[in-house]
Amino acid sequence: MNQPEPSGSNAGLATPQQPVIIGRTRLHGATEDQEEVAFYVGQECSYSLITKFGGAACGIPFTLAGQVYTWEGCGGPIWVQSADSATQPPWHGDCTWIPDFEPVDCGQFDVRAGWSCG
Repeated sequence: MNQPEPSGSNAGLATPQQPVIIGRTRLHGATEDQEEVAFYVGQECSYSLITKFGGAACGIPFTLAGQVYTWEGCGGPIWVQSADSATQPPWHGDCTWIPDFEPVDCGQFDVRAGWSCG
């Protein structure tokens, strides 16, 4: 995954209660990732698909626990925001790289995190 610097543009806004984690899936025995996914910590196997790996992940809506989000800022500082226009402010949180997240076994595949957002 790209590792741009986190954005500091939203300093001072309330921190969300639960960060959104952006990661990837990989079939057991495979050498390539399959999907870009989002999940909450502890719910890795109940992820929301953002896109197939290698696709453009930014700006595509995904849903976690009834809340619709988008991952934004690809190619520079990245963040997650609410895709619901009624949610104000829409910003959920800046994303920071997780260098030591252990893959989680979800049956036929692992879920691997890359970013913690919020």
